[in-house]
Amino acid sequence: NERFHTFLYGGAHNDYLAEITLATRARLQPFRRAQFRNLGRLALSYAEHDQVVTAILRGDKAEAANAMRAHILTVEVAYERYAESV
Repeated sequence: NERFHTFLYGGAHNDYLAEITLATRARLQPFRRAQFRNLGRLALSYAEHDQVVTAILRGDKAEAANAMRAHILTVEVAYERYAESV
């Protein structure tokens, strides 16, 4: 999971975006650990990552962006549920 995201940051060729994203990931680390204790979440993340990579390899920028947005939304919803539970 971490390698996938690091690969994407590098591929964006935007150092500022990578810096902000890495800082955000560091702040969310406790949530991320809790999230991946959910047995199905890691498998779902891999499936979402596969959609992003497949679109990138096809050269379909719009689909890659849509797949990444969907992945981010899934994580956002999971975070909101987690925040409400603690």
